[in-house]
Amino acid sequence: ACVTVTFDTTPTMSSYLVAFAVGIWNEQDDSEMNNDETPQSVFYPPTFSQARATFALQQSIDVLNLFGTDEVFGNAFETTGLTKLDSIGVSEFAAGAMENWGLVIYRTVRLLVDENESSQSAKSQQILIIAHELAHQWFGNLVSPAWWDDLWLNEGFATFMAYYGAGLQGIQPEYETYKLKIQAISNVMIDDSSIFTESVLKEIDGDPTQILSSFSSITYQKGMGVINTMANHMGIENFLGGIRQYLDDYAFSNADSEQLGVILDAVEGSEEVSSIMSTYIEEEGLPLLYVNVVVNEENPNTYDWTLRQQRFVKLGPAFYEKSDTLPDIITDEMVDAAAAQLWQLPINATNKDGTVVPLGIPNGVLSEETFGPVTYGSTDTQYVLFNPIDPAGNEDGVAIGLFNYFRVFYDDMSLGMIVDNFADLSAPNQFSIISDRFALMQGSYIEPSDYLDFVQNVADKILGSYTKGQSFPDYPTWNLIIQSMSYMDDIFCEFVFEGNTADEQSLRQYFRALSRDILRRALNFIIDDLDDPFCFDEPEKCEEVCPDNEDCNILQGVIIQALVRFNDRDIITESHRIWYNCAQQRGCDQYCNGCSGPNITDSRIQFVTEDVLQAMISAVLTYDSSEDNIDEIFNRTYPFVNIEQQTYILNALGSLYFSESLTTKALEFIDSDAVSPNQKVNAYVTMKQCSARETLWNFLTEGEYPTRWDNLFTGGSGLFSDVPLTQLPDTFASTSRYENISAFFAENPARVNEGTARRVNQTLESVSVRATWKVSSESSLQEYLRQYIVDQDSRGLKVWEIILVTLACCGGLILMVVAFWGISRPTDSDRMVYYMSMKRQKKMRRKSSQGAPAALTSSLGHSLDRSLRTNSTQQPNDHNVDLTEATPGSSNNANILEEEVVQQINTNGNGNGNGAKSGDMEMSNQQGGYGATEAFNYSRLKEDDEQTS
Repeated sequence: ACVTVTFDTTPTMSSYLVAFAVGIWNEQDDSEMNNDETPQSVFYPPTFSQARATFALQQSIDVLNLFGTDEVFGNAFETTGLTKLDSIGVSEFAAGAMENWGLVIYRTVRLLVDENESSQSAKSQQILIIAHELAHQWFGNLVSPAWWDDLWLNEGFATFMAYYGAGLQGIQPEYETYKLKIQAISNVMIDDSSIFTESVLKEIDGDPTQILSSFSSITYQKGMGVINTMANHMGIENFLGGIRQYLDDYAFSNADSEQLGVILDAVEGSEEVSSIMSTYIEEEGLPLLYVNVVVNEENPNTYDWTLRQQRFVKLGPAFYEKSDTLPDIITDEMVDAAAAQLWQLPINATNKDGTVVPLGIPNGVLSEETFGPVTYGSTDTQYVLFNPIDPAGNEDGVAIGLFNYFRVFYDDMSLGMIVDNFADLSAPNQFSIISDRFALMQGSYIEPSDYLDFVQNVADKILGSYTKGQSFPDYPTWNLIIQSMSYMDDIFCEFVFEGNTADEQSLRQYFRALSRDILRRALNFIIDDLDDPFCFDEPEKCEEVCPDNEDCNILQGVIIQALVRFNDRDIITESHRIWYNCAQQRGCDQYCNGCSGPNITDSRIQFVTEDVLQAMISAVLTYDSSEDNIDEIFNRTYPFVNIEQQTYILNALGSLYFSESLTTKALEFIDSDAVSPNQKVNAYVTMKQCSARETLWNFLTEGEYPTRWDNLFTGGSGLFSDVPLTQLPDTFASTSRYENISAFFAENPARVNEGTARRVNQTLESVSVRATWKVSSESSLQEYLRQYIVDQDSRGLKVWEIILVTLACCGGLILMVVAFWGISRPTDSDRMVYYMSMKRQKKMRRKSSQGAPAALTSSLGHSLDRSLRTNSTQQPNDHNVDLTEATPGSSNNANILEEEVVQQINTNGNGNGNGAKSGDMEMSNQQGGYGATEAFNYSRLKEDDEQTS
């Protein structure tokens, strides 16, 4: 039967916001929920539980109602002309979500999470994506950008408001989403450090690939960073007041960046904000603030501070020096243009007490290249922190993560002051400083060994400030440390493709040992027992250390995943034990035979939490190089779990990098029909890890056109896939790969479009940066890491252990001396040999008086005595006899006689008394010699002596 559906008239809207959905869904409405505002429903596929839909609906109700208050947007959702809001989960949706007005579409895995069973990461991402899409109902839907070049007015504002709204009271303040915002801005700064980055405000001529490529991290996260800077400069309450005015003035119409700037400038005390905004959205890249401090010459108790701004580039100082190490895609004109860039840079600084430092910069905005010197500080102020995070928060004192969009390069003195007090800094400020040092290390502004020294130092201070069970490591900070370690390890993997010498192998092993040492110490503050890293045996004790809904739950999985990468065999073995335990396997008999895969209930593996499930799967796959584990995961696990856990499996496949054959099997699995089309590209991206990137790139690009890569790029992988595919080889670190990648994109014009041309150059730039970094840092890192291993070995011994080792060494030396003496001391037979030789010498002297050459007398005795000593250690015969001058006419006889005697000693004088001939020499050398204990044949020696006489 046909059903007629009649829709109310919609408000005026942009055509891209119109949506219809046709299919089979269950509905969860708000009829039994506490919602006095806009009616809402969630539609979900029948394969998902109602509880997941209920949780998503409650989140959506809370966020939408908060955004409609006077404190945020100032008008309720229904004032837009829509009387209800529906949310729908679609499994094969290309984007994460879409803000269609009144019918918000989500990918099911992003919307439908389990409040009790899903990972903390999944729950945090759920609230952020719901808040993002609902913020769009005002930013983008109620007021739309005039053209695609102002897309940041949609996406930047929706992203900012998502982090802001999700962290407010009544939503999910315990998630501390403001920290995730700081992390997201830090990550986009890495992208923005490319000399080929784009500006926030773009020129788009209407090419669809240009429009699609503009949905990038620069639009979303950098756009959020610019907004964060404006809110920080104005104050959050003034900023939100300006935003409410903007929404009122341009409701149901279009606006651009300039119109927004005019409204924000009109807010009291915010005259400079439009100029700040303009430089940030029009200039490509981001600024680096150099901080230099020296002791004041006139007053040694104070300091002189000088500031300088310059564009930060990942190519580092070599870029501005126009070094010959730069890739061929860099031109002198690019260098000159970057050197001339300046920003309107809002400068904030505080001392150790949180007091604002009076730098005297006009209006607090640095518009020139340099400023200073400014005299400030003493031994009482300790340090000056530039660009501090969230010094005030909002009126309710809720931290919202406000800071300005630039990096800081402290000189050694100013950094040393901060590091000495590092434990006293807030976690966000600790994160910010580590983030800047990591970026400076990537760009070779500082030495990698200096960065590692810095990380060890601050890690000691941070961990030393914790009390287990009362405080735990900050997720963004430690995730950043892991990110930096993984970056370095990934470059070291390039050695596998090259010489892979013993020194290169040891460099990587030393680095991994350092990484494991640091991360295991951090993990100890998150779990109850390091011997139970997955909290499998006693999960309730782990909950006492790291409570539910805290981001330490995310960090547990992240640290374990990193330790698996760094080959922590204890964790890898433990994961294998848990996974294949009979109690966790289905179909096993009483002897644990016939098992057919892990226990799966309600399409979920439940014997460990989902916070650590991906890490456990990685460890199981890493256990050995057999195909048993990969078959276990692909054939007996993946088909039976839900899409959430299937995603964890796909994300874990990069851990197979150690085996080319297993990596190939994983790639073939991704390429198969078992993996849905909208998951394939993301799965391939996870395979970029370490040496797997070689197999990955060859798998996708080898063969005649079209290759697998070409088929994915031209539409076989869904929307928004062309950029990640273009950047797939950006983790290589060699000049040979640079040439190979460049040739691949150049040989067919279909491999580059208007939206990805810039990304190709960014990929080549990244490969060049990593290759140069690898060559320039290898030697210093070898030295640093060797010293680290030596230091750790010495530090690892307690006093009593050192004493024990010393005694053992001394005792061993004494035993060695005694043993040597016992083996080498002369026996009775040795003494008899020596006695008889001396007796023979006397007889020869008597003969000499009857005509023997005088020279022979001394040489024979010397020869006998020396031959005994020489043979006693079985050394080659090298007597070097010092013959005195022979009587004329008799030298030949002397040499012949000496040769005969020496030969006799060599053949018969081994001290075994057996009179061995030359044919028995091998046996004689094995059985006797100087110090032999076999019975001495005195009779035979006497007979020989009598014959001689």
